[in-house]
Parts: sequence; structure tokens; C-alpha cells
Amino acid sequence: MLRATISAARLRIVCGGSDADLRMTEEIYAIYMQAIDGNDKISVKRRTRLARYFAEFVNNRDYHVRLGQDKFKKEGNFPTGHPGGDVAVWEFKAFQWRLYGGVAEVGGRRCFVGVAVDGSKKQDRADQQLLAIAARRLGSYTEFTPRTEGRGR
Repeated sequence: MLRATISAARLRIVCGGSDADLRMTEEIYAIYMQAIDGNDKISVKRRTRLARYFAEFVNNRDYHVRLGQDKFKKEGNFPTGHPGGDVAVWEFKAFQWRLYGGVAEVGGRRCFVGVAVDGSKKQDRADQQLLAIAARRLGSYTEFTPRTEGRGR
């Protein structure tokens, strides 16, 4: 059964730049704000580093080189729930906190769409179940859904 899809262009732009945007769902944005809102040492470090990482992504075409895998990493391809629809799930990471999402063109611009968070990351290996959830959530956006028309399917 195919699910209805909406455009990721409806999501909040958390960070916009010269080359790209970074968007989040409202639920994930609230979790993100809670993670960076405090004045404790970890919250301040997260806020500073995530702001820097997001700025590198939205302002540079060579963001992969600038960020490296210790800050922005592809976790693999996972099914979206649509036939033939796998999507690459990426993560931004800072101080035991991970933002999972995908990269696609949204509104004519490169965009990271954040759809899941692991707020208490304690081990190196990503939670595979959470990555699968992120992929299914990404599959609810038209930008991450396979288009069959014109492809001879």
C-alpha cells in the first residue's frame, strides 16, 4: 500500500545558506531546540558545533570534505516503504546527539531534511531500527519518493 506524500518544502528551514537549506520536522525541531537550549557545558558545545556544521553544509558545495565523516556521515541506504524506494540516510553528530535525515533537492536547492534524532547516543554504531524509521519518514516526502513516470517501469 502506497502512502500519500507531501513536499519537504513545507518543513521549517532551520538553517539557510548560499548553497543549501537545512530543514526539520516540527517534532525534530523541538527536540533539537531542547538539546541546545541549556547553559550547561554539553548544550553549549552542541549548540556551537551543530551551528558550525549546519553552516558548512548550507554554505559550501564541498561540505563532505569540510565536515568529514566524524561530523556528517552516510549511514547507508534503507527502504522508504515505497516500491523500489531506498533512500540514503545521513547523520549530523555532536556530543552523543545525532540528527538523521536525507539530502535531496527541495524547492530547487540542495537540502538536508532532518526527520529523526538519537539524543543519547552512547555507542559508535548507529541504531539500525532508528535509521529504518528515518528512511520511512523520508519516504513520506515527494523529494524522497521514486518517480516511475518516464523511466520505463
